[in-house]
Amino acid sequence: AFDLRRYVQDVHLTRIVCYDNRRVTPLLGAFYLQHNADLIITRLGDEILKQEEMLVNKEVSLKSGEDGEKIDTLPVSEKTIVQSGLWLAPQLSLWARTRGAREFVQKIDRLLDSRNKKKSNPVGTYVMISGRNNAAKDRAFKYRDQFQYLFNLDICLMDGKLELLLIPGLIVCVLFHFHLEHQPVSIPIGFISSEVEHLKIASSLISESTRSKQIFTSMYDSENVPVAYQGLQNLL
Repeated sequence: AFDLRRYVQDVHLTRIVCYDNRRVTPLLGAFYLQHNADLIITRLGDEILKQEEMLVNKEVSLKSGEDGEKIDTLPVSEKTIVQSGLWLAPQLSLWARTRGAREFVQKIDRLLDSRNKKKSNPVGTYVMISGRNNAAKDRAFKYRDQFQYLFNLDICLMDGKLELLLIPGLIVCVLFHFHLEHQPVSIPIGFISSEVEHLKIASSLISESTRSKQIFTSMYDSENVPVAYQGLQNLL
């Protein structure tokens, strides 16, 4: 059986156990807890800068002269490496009911928007409430004041205990909500990763799980629904 106390002690307190891959960082607790939120935002910003630097270096290489000398000045790239994010919620009645959750999404959205060079294609965090039958719709209604881009659909991953935040091509944050025996609460444990293989797996999981599923919106702002749907489809 999984020993939660040992896990917390070895991985998060003494840190005698760690991932071999420096691109993977363990997480304990909700994404929007202050420490975790700061870690995720910082990591996302770092990954964006890395991708932009790689893009600039690639442009420099492509624009090198025949004699091999690189030009000193480059035009500002019109390419953008940021996309909207997708936050798949776990099936927990008390999930993300705090102001911290809303502020966490707003920080992500501001960061993505600040690096988005195609303002005609707005970026943001799409929150997906999952559940069986009408349960997802009923739960999503409670979050209309929390999130700008809010959707619900009929899926159930890992018995509703999986939570996933994916910013394609940049980072993925994963939590498994470990339920304590004889207790009404769960402990979220997981990781942040910028490993390419992890990003591919997360994208495939989302795509396969939502394929042929009807997705409903729970957004207040009906005027932006068509744009939001298109943005969501680009993610899926």
